Amino acid sequence: MISAFLKRRWWLTQNRILTTISSALIIPIILYTTIVSVLNNVIVHSIDEIPYEHWAFPGLIMIIATIGLFPLLYRDFFDLRIHRHILQPITLAPVTKIEIVFGIVITAIIESLSFVIIGMAVLIILMPNPLVWYQYLIILIYVVLYNGVIANVFVTIGLVTDRVTMYMFAVLTFLMFILFGSGILVEFEFYPSSLGSIFANLPTSVLMHGLRSLLFFQRIDWFSLIYPLLIAVAWFGVNGLLFKYKSKQ
Repeated sequence: MISAFLKRRWWLTQNRILTTISSALIIPIILYTTIVSVLNNVIVHSIDEIPYEHWAFPGLIMIIATIGLFPLLYRDFFDLRIHRHILQPITLAPVTKIEIVFGIVITAIIESLSFVIIGMAVLIILMPNPLVWYQYLIILIYVVLYNGVIANVFVTIGLVTDRVTMYMFAVLTFLMFILFGSGILVEFEFYPSSLGSIFANLPTSVLMHGLRSLLFFQRIDWFSLIYPLLIAVAWFGVNGLLFKYKSKQ
């Protein structure tokens, strides 16, 4: 099943390969010039005395992963669904709805990783970075977990909304929340204590904290891996049921 979805994804990617590569090269440059070059003069060091450029590097990678993931899931779970194009015939395949959701999401995550790898290479050129080669592989593992959570949110929004305005409002609200509520760009110590403690317990926040602990302090936080994984797996099941309901099968 996964191989069939991978072939479908590759066929779709071939039709826009130049656009994909161009976007993957431009996005990290925009993120660096609009975010890091500005905040680096405001937040010179993190609470743990890590230079902000180094501290923000994993967060920028997660932003790139999200940007690479969003249009793929928008197309499959919102655009094609409301216009009753390709997604409807896929539901007639002899597989469960959870398997369909899982197959589409996994192939979207794999394509998103190509964005991440290219973006990572560009950021390494633009930013001084103290990481060694195997730490970039660790980041990719966390990107997969991060995208597993984020993808499920995009799928849910795509399935529960039927109007473009409501869909875009929900997605933009969610992206703003993730950007500033998951410790991607700003530490939770800058928030009011009550708000910071709530944000710090989100699966994406726990994941980011665990990634930075491993990269900068060589401390493995297994909870930061297991917690987002359990959330993603459970959410796959919920989205499978929701997809079955929306497809009326």
